[in-house]
Amino acid sequence: FDRFPGAAIRTGAEMHSTGEVMGLAESFGQAFIKAQLAAGLNISKGGGLLISVCDDDKPEIIPLAQALATLGYTFCATAGTCARLQAAGFDCEEVNKMGGARPNLIDRLNDGNIHLVVNTISGQSSARDAQAIRAETIKLGLPLITTVSALRALVEGLREWQQTKPAALQDFHWFAQP
Repeated sequence: FDRFPGAAIRTGAEMHSTGEVMGLAESFGQAFIKAQLAAGLNISKGGGLLISVCDDDKPEIIPLAQALATLGYTFCATAGTCARLQAAGFDCEEVNKMGGARPNLIDRLNDGNIHLVVNTISGQSSARDAQAIRAETIKLGLPLITTVSALRALVEGLREWQQTKPAALQDFHWFAQP
């Protein structure tokens, strides 16, 4: 999306199967991490995580947040997501939405302490806020996760980070040998 300034930052059906890089590994998580790194994203092994997810995704976020906390991430989130995380026992800082008081999400992104952004949407009102969040995230070169399935893959890849090694394409024996 950084190549198309001003474009809507969401993936439609035509973009779910389009990409410029691929990651090849022994597990899906490792392949996901390799693809993200190849795309130029700086995936950190911990640090600040800004999270704002739609209501439908909140139940699925809790076990993923547990894994991310174990991996060294700290949380800040919008009101609804923050309340859900705090109710599950997580230490989470509440961050104001775009229309709220300052500092808001954009201010928090620019303070240099956020290393990963998770933002899922549902409906037009959340899409308007998401556009600003996602545009700023991309401008700052931060990794942006927009679906729970991508977050699940990231968590799997981060758990296996130490086992991720470079390998030649020929090292993968499941390719047909001449």
